[in-house]
Amino acid sequence: ESITISARASTQRDEKQPLEIRIRLIGEYRDGIIELTYKNVQSYLLEGMRDIAGHGDWLEDEVKVNRHDQLKHKVTVTNGTFVIEAEDIEFKWKPLPRYSEQP
Repeated sequence: ESITISARASTQRDEKQPLEIRIRLIGEYRDGIIELTYKNVQSYLLEGMRDIAGHGDWLEDEVKVNRHDQLKHKVTVTNGTFVIEAEDIEFKWKPLPRYSEQP
């Protein structure tokens, strides 16, 4: 559904601004939203190819801890890959209303 990359404003002029990446995905059964938030991002790589079919399916992912105690999350989708190194990863599941309950 969306990817947002944001930097929090710093009060110190020379201070490095902490990055946050938020990825919102529609669940496979279209019954909810998956939200991944990467806090204090150290590096990221987003590669993909857009086509008529959309972004593609989530094929595999892997989370490792590197030597600096950062989490490295690599995800492969049908049309690309993303790799994010961050201090923390937050996962949320938000159910969507059932189609039969909508007016």
